[in-house]
Amino acid sequence: MKRGPGAKRVTKKRPRGKNVKNLSEAHINRRGAGNPVVKDFAVVHSKLRRLEKQYNPKGEEMHFHAVHRPEAKLFAALLTLAREGLELVSKHRDYFLKHELYEDGMFWYGLFQMIRSAAVGVKVQQVQRRVPPDTVEELIRLMIDISEYSLARPGDIVKRNQEALAELLYTFEDARYFEAAKNRAKEIDADDVIECFNCTFVDWAIRTAKDAFARNRTRRVE
Repeated sequence: MKRGPGAKRVTKKRPRGKNVKNLSEAHINRRGAGNPVVKDFAVVHSKLRRLEKQYNPKGEEMHFHAVHRPEAKLFAALLTLAREGLELVSKHRDYFLKHELYEDGMFWYGLFQMIRSAAVGVKVQQVQRRVPPDTVEELIRLMIDISEYSLARPGDIVKRNQEALAELLYTFEDARYFEAAKNRAKEIDADDVIECFNCTFVDWAIRTAKDAFARNRTRRVE
């Protein structure tokens, strides 16, 4: 499926950490009054901020820190936000195929970070059984579905999307989830090749997860 004219150029960078949060808030304040698309994301954005305060009360940089309480309730909330966020993006499909996914007021950027951080927390604490398999599988599918829009006008958002998917695959380490990712990619014809990686988005995430497995095996042998 052709996803947009810029699908092969994953080059543009965005600020991280506190700068990202400040950019997000400034973006909403600046664009919200005149942009109905951004205004549509106000509710889900508010829900995400509350979730971040609950599970990251110290305001640590989500890109480098794991969630300390990676419980089933958190993943259920993340799944709900992903569903709602994809529904909103799909509602404005034409807009997001012509604009960066950042134009949602940085909602998806923050959600990708939160999903990745939650998955890292599960891996660190080895509590995979706390999270229902159906929740993990649907989150994986949603990470693939939203990639149509992150790739449409690519930038750092593509990497954040890929990290969220790869971390889910790596953390829950089950053939079921790898098959679910491959099957979803086939179902939606997600076959665009990212030139700098010479593979599709899903293959890139799978390769990243498997590379991490290999590194861990090497460390154990050493």
